[in-house]
Amino acid sequence: MSKTKSNANSSKSASETKSAAGRPSGAKSRRYLLADAPKSRCAVCQSTDRTNYDENRTILRGAGVDPVQGPFNVVVLRPTRCKQCGQWRRDRTLLNTSEDVSDEEIDELLRE
Repeated sequence: MSKTKSNANSSKSASETKSAAGRPSGAKSRRYLLADAPKSRCAVCQSTDRTNYDENRTILRGAGVDPVQGPFNVVVLRPTRCKQCGQWRRDRTLLNTSEDVSDEEIDELLRE
């Protein structure tokens, strides 16, 4: 008399044993709005190719409205150098953050 072992999972279909990929059934597609994030340019040669930012950055706090980028409450100045012509510059980044954000949190935002 021969005995056969039955596998408990053998009766399940392949779709039941694997987790479903993608978004859940019935979930709506996410809509993305377009936001410009222009690279800084050298004022001399217009190149966007630059050296890594120097660690010696300046953080200024104060509210304002930029005509292109809109409202801001933090200004970050970071020294860098153009790789094409060698011109030194300070790249200015305008942020609109919560009022109690720390300098470390600002640094983390800029790394993203």
